[in-house]
Amino acid sequence: MQGILNSSHGRIVFDTETGDIIEMVFFKKDDPKNYLPCITKIDVAEWLRAYPGESLAEEHDILDFGTWDIDGNYEDPCHEWREERNLI
Repeated sequence: MQGILNSSHGRIVFDTETGDIIEMVFFKKDDPKNYLPCITKIDVAEWLRAYPGESLAEEHDILDFGTWDIDGNYEDPCHEWREERNLI
């Protein structure tokens, strides 16, 4: 199955079982603040622990997911964003 992550810089399609990137679409390709090209994998296991029973095979905000970059560094999900999401 596939999931979609949206950001103001573009969209990532990923495998919901492995977190592997399937496709990236850039809205602002030449924007120096566009961090999407650096992302190599989505942390699906952490997200599933945070939201048991919810489906990855939908559209989500990238801020809600941890990611790994091309250097192997891990970026946590935005916990502030999650707090706001949970208030809605």
